[in-house]
Amino acid sequence: MIIIAATESSAVLPQRTFVASNGSDSNPCSITTPCRGFTTALAHTASGGEIIVLDSAGYGPVTITQPVSIIAPPGVYAGVAVFSGDGITINAPGGNVVLRGLSINGLGGNAGINITSATSVQLDNIIVSNMGAQGVVTSNSGTLVISDSVFRHNAGDGISQQAGSLTLERVRSEGNEGRGLYAPTGATASIDSSSFQQNFGEGIRVEDGGKVSVRASVISGNQSDGIFVNAFNSGAVTIVELDNCMIDANSNNGIEAHASGVALTYVSVTGGHVNYNGSRGIYPTSLTATILLSGVTTFGYFGIDVDYSVGMIHSFGNNSVFSSGGSPPNLSISGLF
Repeated sequence: MIIIAATESSAVLPQRTFVASNGSDSNPCSITTPCRGFTTALAHTASGGEIIVLDSAGYGPVTITQPVSIIAPPGVYAGVAVFSGDGITINAPGGNVVLRGLSINGLGGNAGINITSATSVQLDNIIVSNMGAQGVVTSNSGTLVISDSVFRHNAGDGISQQAGSLTLERVRSEGNEGRGLYAPTGATASIDSSSFQQNFGEGIRVEDGGKVSVRASVISGNQSDGIFVNAFNSGAVTIVELDNCMIDANSNNGIEAHASGVALTYVSVTGGHVNYNGSRGIYPTSLTATILLSGVTTFGYFGIDVDYSVGMIHSFGNNSVFSSGGSPPNLSISGLF
């Protein structure tokens, strides 16, 4: 019988590793001898494994190239200070990545989280603030699920979805110098119980083939439109569905829909309020921009305005319009309300 002994180099990496404030990157990242930073722990963790944060500290930026979960339990502060570059880069083709309980703070860096490749990414209880660019940006064609997270005071968009499928649940994107959410070029998103407030750009901007649904959410106090929906490439169809949302006190329009050439834009608004926006409440601005209304209440100088009768609005009834600026053009359309 021939027995071949396993060498250290061929040993299987552990499925679970640990980091701690008193750890050392010369340690094997076990629970009794933890590592100090995420980068070292990742190198000691098997594909599909977990990195667990044991206590409150800063654990540094990391580039994730394999399926892994990085988890900070409730009550533990796991910080990532970003002086340059991106805070966390995810480039894990074919992998599933989970980040939970992390706080990412920009001190001169670019994006808080940059996702370039993964089958799926889940962000849970994440805070990203003060970045020099976006809070989170994804150019990945996979899925991104964000829950119970905050993106605030970033120099770019709070959330920039360049591709793939996005789900937001109980997310706040606020006080960013760009938009709360930017979804261009065919991205799809489902948003529930979230808020997009006090951003310098639009609360939500959807363009060119994007398909976005927003439910029970607040889009308020943004310095541009609350929601801007656009289609400009030939043949593009951009669709946004709004269900029981509050779209209030935005500096420009509450909802603006626009399309160029043979592109099409559809916006469906069911229930909710569009109140006291700085310019117009609901505003289709081209012949191929269509807004469907059902059970919507609007207050403001122009509660609803059709741009010189070139936009289209269809009503399914039970809508209420209160306009302090006199009757906008659409109010003379028979049977609209």
